[in-house]
Amino acid sequence: MTVEQHTEMIVPSDAHSASGTIRDILATDGTYRLTREQNDGMMFVTTVKPHWWLLGTAMTIRLAPEGAGVRVTVEIKSQPWIAGDIFGFYPRYMSAFTAAVAKASEKPT
Repeated sequence: MTVEQHTEMIVPSDAHSASGTIRDILATDGTYRLTREQNDGMMFVTTVKPHWWLLGTAMTIRLAPEGAGVRVTVEIKSQPWIAGDIFGFYPRYMSAFTAAVAKASEKPT
């Protein structure tokens, strides 16, 4: 059985800037590995692996224009044999990522 969770946030910028912010976070934070960019920066697929002893977890980030900003949807999908997230890792992974995006989006350009 696979565990799936998601969260969303609105970034007050254009899609190009939001994509660049996400690209920078995924490239510089060692937690994210094997990152692939798709759809001209409107989707990223990465593996979250914060510690060497933890299994990697698939994370997909999708961007979509939303009014004056961009909706960022973060989805986590466990490996098939994981039956549950009893330690609450997945919400923490998503929270850490969205916090990094929010912080980077506040910086003046």
